[in-house]
Amino acid sequence: MSGRTGSTVAEVTVGETVDGASRTGWRAAIGAQWSRAVADADFREVLFAAAGAFIFKIGGAACSFLLGLIIARRYGAQGSGVFALANTLVTIAVTFSLFGLDYASVRAVSSSLATRQWSDLRSWVKTANVLTIGAALVTTIIMWMEAERIAHWLSGSDDLIISIRAFSCAVLPMTLVKMFSSYFRGMRYSLASNIVDPFIIPVCALILVVGWSGATIGTVMELYVAGAVFCALGTLVAWSRVSRKIEDAPRRWLTRDALTRSIPIYLTVIGGYATGWITTLVVGGSGTEAEVGVYRVAMQYVMVLGLLPQAVELAMSPQVAALHATDRLHEIALTGRRMIGLTLLLGGIPAVLLFVFAEYALAVFGPEFVSGAFTLRLLVAGQMIIFLFGPAGSVMVMTGLERLSLLTAAIGSVVAIISSMILIPPYGINGAVIAGLITGLLKLVITTWIVWHHHGLFLPLGIARKPADKAEQSSGRE
Repeated sequence: MSGRTGSTVAEVTVGETVDGASRTGWRAAIGAQWSRAVADADFREVLFAAAGAFIFKIGGAACSFLLGLIIARRYGAQGSGVFALANTLVTIAVTFSLFGLDYASVRAVSSSLATRQWSDLRSWVKTANVLTIGAALVTTIIMWMEAERIAHWLSGSDDLIISIRAFSCAVLPMTLVKMFSSYFRGMRYSLASNIVDPFIIPVCALILVVGWSGATIGTVMELYVAGAVFCALGTLVAWSRVSRKIEDAPRRWLTRDALTRSIPIYLTVIGGYATGWITTLVVGGSGTEAEVGVYRVAMQYVMVLGLLPQAVELAMSPQVAALHATDRLHEIALTGRRMIGLTLLLGGIPAVLLFVFAEYALAVFGPEFVSGAFTLRLLVAGQMIIFLFGPAGSVMVMTGLERLSLLTAAIGSVVAIISSMILIPPYGINGAVIAGLITGLLKLVITTWIVWHHHGLFLPLGIARKPADKAEQSSGRE
């Protein structure tokens, strides 16, 4: 009896020792991996830039969230829907006015800075400013004049007409803010870039709306525009100070070069945003402003979750362009894998909580928003899938695959239109989410395959195909 007891004690002691050793080994392995990652200068730069971008994106999103909460509490689902529709329209107008030059400028300014081509840098900024300002003015006029027709197509009220006209005046300042943010990012002024976009406009708008408690929904739009104008002026002053550090050099027009670089990105960006635009506008056209309000509130929560991968893409974009220019693709894969892991770790927990407590999250905005709980759960599930794929779209744009990125976006836009027309009329906002999930998943799969096929990078697993394998594949194709 005592022999068996002693044997049992010995087995338990040995088992605990083995388990303790395995736990220690597991922790040591993670610690070693983290130490190697932090020792990598490229990863460290991306990590710090992503952290800064994420912090300010969270700040901007928090202000936007609070603004949406105030609108929902003051004006209900109908007022929230009016704001959502007007905001969607101004976002479309700003995106069209940018010509994709905000994305192209990060690459152009970063490359010119790295090679100290000051003439190219100043010429690019001059050309990009003239093109975007001209486009923004034209877009503003069209949006103002067609406000009644647009509101009628969306079955909107008089409040929507007033809101569309008010928001049309924000097109130019919002366009300028995004352009100067891209210049700051290209010059590695990450802090300034993150403050300018997307942080400062929501902060100013929130302060003005909170201070003007008796405002109508139309007045809220006007206050938002006032905040955007103030921010644009401040950004212009900041850029004038930074640009003094750039060596003076002759400037020339780079219109053809700028549009050649930006148009594929421009159309790709439109395709990337198209799904959200299409679903929101189709919900507005086939449903009510109140339904759009519920849909927008659910989307707000998921947009906060989406800030993490967006911050990673923003931080990695200049680094990806530089690493691709020096043919260091394996470092892109390595950094991408680490950032995906970090995204899953930091984003997974709030996603699960939001999925479980969806009703409580929506009840914060008011009882009429709780009906969107299933919609919110679908959106959260889709966002978790996005986490797994990593910054494949950004890698495509920053490594010379803009045309293929454009093709992917075009396919996605067609799928979004067809699926929205089929699913939204019978299923409402749930149909809008399903249409978005179908479109988003298809685009992610195509994008991941293209990046693997052309660069040998499989970002979800951080795999880089060996040069020898690429050579063999090329010879096989020949």
